[in-house]
Amino acid sequence: MRVSVLLLALSLAAAPARAQLSIAFDKYHSFDEMTAFLREAAQKYPDLASLSSIGKSYQGRELWMLTVTSRKTGAPDDKPALYVNGCLDSSEVVTSEGVLFTIKHLLESHGRDARVTRLLDRRTLYIVPRIMPDQTELYITTPQNARSQSAEPMDEDGDGRIDEDADDDVNGDGHVVQMRIADPNGDWKITAGRASRSVILK
Repeated sequence: MRVSVLLLALSLAAAPARAQLSIAFDKYHSFDEMTAFLREAAQKYPDLASLSSIGKSYQGRELWMLTVTSRKTGAPDDKPALYVNGCLDSSEVVTSEGVLFTIKHLLESHGRDARVTRLLDRRTLYIVPRIMPDQTELYITTPQNARSQSAEPMDEDGDGRIDEDADDDVNGDGHVVQMRIADPNGDWKITAGRASRSVILK
């Protein structure tokens, strides 16, 4: 037992010191916070990560992609690759956070965790944390509902006109939110702490 503990301590001491990334996963991160993290990752781990943009959103935000692989074992394009993305729908904010956590884990673990080291030595990961940055930003920073798709105006009701059917601000407080209205014929009901069939959403 003592020998095993000693060997573990020696292996950790021999592992290369890795920079720690400053992100904390105690909230959902805004676009600017996500961007700052991605830039920090590329700056602190230039041998493993490079940041680029694969385009711009409708409102002009960068669609960031972090390419993660060990440059010491070959060029990114020369290795088998895996594509990872978050927030394919704007309200799936937890997927974006999961992708950011994955980036942090991979970069900080290379050279210390055998499986991560093997992965990044042999493979390339193309990681896009947020596919829908405009609507996700609306979802995170305001109480308003956000489209699943792009913020680009569209004919959602198929009448040939663009975005003319705006949501209604019923009480004039500047926010359009959902409310529950009791309906004896509704499909939803309130149960202990969660909704199941009997109050409908209006």
